[in-house]
Amino acid sequence: MEDVTPSTPTTSWIANSAYRAAVTVGLAVGYAGLGKMVLKTTPPKLGFTVRDVAMASLHVGLASVTQDILIERGILPRNIMK
Repeated sequence: MEDVTPSTPTTSWIANSAYRAAVTVGLAVGYAGLGKMVLKTTPPKLGFTVRDVAMASLHVGLASVTQDILIERGILPRNIMK
């Protein structure tokens, strides 16, 4: 992403960062739900077991890749404020 943290965060920077975080979390939760329905796996409990860390990393990684693809194709805007 081309956004760099400014020395003094602006309202648009904060809003755009919150927007991107909300999209990533929403997609990650969606992937966890999809895994529960389709693959019959349990969502990660965010403990420090290898399985939980691996599953959470997988969901966030998939969410990040999906977000990038959706932005590239013009389905999601990169920023909500200019």
